[in-house]
Amino acid sequence: MPEAEDLARVAALSLDGIAAACARLAAQARGGPLVIAAIPSVALCWLIPRLAGFRAAHPGIELRIVYAFHGQEVDFAEVDLAFLYSAGLLAPFPGTVGELFLPGAVVPVVSASLAGGRLQDMQLLHDTDEDGWRHWFARAGQGQPKVLSGPVYQDFNLLRAAVLAGQGAALCPRAMIRDDLEAGRLCQLSDVSVMESAGYYMFRTQDRSRSGVAEFWDWVMAQDRLAQV
Repeated sequence: MPEAEDLARVAALSLDGIAAACARLAAQARGGPLVIAAIPSVALCWLIPRLAGFRAAHPGIELRIVYAFHGQEVDFAEVDLAFLYSAGLLAPFPGTVGELFLPGAVVPVVSASLAGGRLQDMQLLHDTDEDGWRHWFARAGQGQPKVLSGPVYQDFNLLRAAVLAGQGAALCPRAMIRDDLEAGRLCQLSDVSVMESAGYYMFRTQDRSRSGVAEFWDWVMAQDRLAQV
């Protein structure tokens, strides 16, 4: 019935508003360090290497960095900001504001020790499963190598460690290995990419009055703008 559907929508909006208000009150009562939740790849490859810059710019803001895990809900009553990954457009959680801050497209890379070799002759490393490489070879218009199988790693940080160790070629999000590429630790084998719809998102509660939230949000977005210059 249309009336029942309308009532359900209004009730859902009301509950979302109550949840957002509770989160704001919890944040105000919590005080203390700004709590940043980040998935492991963002925490280790992007956030932590840059945190010294934030602390230098805002020495009075204390931080607590905790893990967020892909596929697990973030409790914004306990977390002020969160970095998450999605294979597609990620809608904001109720009572939060979200924004894409880094693209998730992946490209083939190897360690500097393997640079110059032929991809078809290399061991392929996989993140979770072999689908990524199947999609990449199809996009690149290249025939798949006779042996597509290779070590499968549970998450990106394990995969990155393996490719840095020279164990083979891997598909890695370019945004997460930007520092490795610029330092020459990794070499990009092709400009062909896949997973262009994927991305890394940052979320915060709608209320920016919590001390440090606005400063941290603006600092993160400025880092991305500086990287594009």
